[in-house]
Amino acid sequence: MKFPSAWTKSGTKVIAKPTDTSTPVVARIDMSADVVGKGNCPECRRPMQEVIVNNTKMWACDADRITIPMANANDKNETST
Repeated sequence: MKFPSAWTKSGTKVIAKPTDTSTPVVARIDMSADVVGKGNCPECRRPMQEVIVNNTKMWACDADRITIPMANANDKNETST
């Protein structure tokens, strides 16, 4: 990939890692089996509603606008061709 000469000749350095490591980065969405596996919202951890979207069962949280497909018996039997 070619870059503009102003970029390549400017003498700037590329920093591969963040310079501020004093504050750890923590994800606020919890997709663990203890939360989502029990039908709770990964953001607020309240029970989600069962909804049908395009003939697919899903969990939905109106407050956080999150939808997650529900597992079904066909998931384990599907194979790609």
